[in-house]
Amino acid sequence: MPKVLISGYYGYDNLGDELILKAIIEQLRVIDPALDITVISSNPWRTVNLHPSIEAISRRNIFGIIKALRQCRLFISGGGGLLQDTTGQGSVLYYLGWGIIAKKMFRKKVMLYAQGIGPLHRSLSRSLVSAWIGKMDLITLREERSLQILRELRVPETRIKVTADPVLGLEPKNSGSVSAKHPLCIGVVLRQGQDKLQAVRHWNEILTNVKNTYNARILLLPFQDPLDVKLSRAIKESMKDKADIKCWDNLGDIFSFYENVDILVSMRLHALILAAVYGKPMLGINYDPKIDNFLRLFGQQAVNMEKVVKKLENLVFNQKIIAAEQSAVLQQLQARARENAPLAMELINSNKG
Repeated sequence: MPKVLISGYYGYDNLGDELILKAIIEQLRVIDPALDITVISSNPWRTVNLHPSIEAISRRNIFGIIKALRQCRLFISGGGGLLQDTTGQGSVLYYLGWGIIAKKMFRKKVMLYAQGIGPLHRSLSRSLVSAWIGKMDLITLREERSLQILRELRVPETRIKVTADPVLGLEPKNSGSVSAKHPLCIGVVLRQGQDKLQAVRHWNEILTNVKNTYNARILLLPFQDPLDVKLSRAIKESMKDKADIKCWDNLGDIFSFYENVDILVSMRLHALILAAVYGKPMLGINYDPKIDNFLRLFGQQAVNMEKVVKKLENLVFNQKIIAAEQSAVLQQLQARARENAPLAMELINSNKG
């Protein structure tokens, strides 16, 4: 039974990364249901609870990771935006470092799985990516902008392929818990920045305006605990309970959320990706380059938060048209997203013995 070791930003209660892991596991298991998968996680118990079919090991357990590296046939780093230095130098060092260790010390096949590259602001980050990333056996990228960054760093393209984010390849799940419909339900996914009080004031004003303008129910979904949860609860309180919150404990909770919303407004990439998967018109907030990179695939642009109320008008009154336009693009992206797993299995099968 082949063993796969997966490294990523797992176990931090970040819904986007857990959806990535879910997609990777499901799409690999479609090809080989017996695949033995171990995940490096900040919280192994939580990871196994969310993904019961795998094993997990703590990212602090160096000896355990080394043992798993010795036993695996393929080391996967991904997906998501692991190779960036906006959050610090450590991300590039950690995720590329384990790939180099797996490749050079243990002679394992290494795949960067549907990665988003950048931003890389620091010269050391750019030097490390330029020097190390080309040593991997295969690099799949989730969008063209990541390929442009690697070209700027003069990384050879022989082992690079642009696919798509694995979450785009998920099949919509029917949770069986659709609630009675309000005339219009707008889902809102926010993330906390540096100034929480200012964010609460701004979003209170914007969402109250949205609610009154479109006679809508506002449903907040915090993507990461605890910061997003605290922000959403503060906004709900400031709106005097004129907004609801859908917190998640397992991945099934997210599917019931998408079944119940009509339109999604989001500052988080994977909330927008799931909106596309579920056929929901989406409005991305201009927070991070990856939001714009994704929306461009659908011929859309992210907007500043001050323009949310105005931009929602088109989505509210043209929901079916926009959903149909998104669906046509989605079919192409789904096919590309599902290319990642067969490419990974090719590496596994090339490393038998």
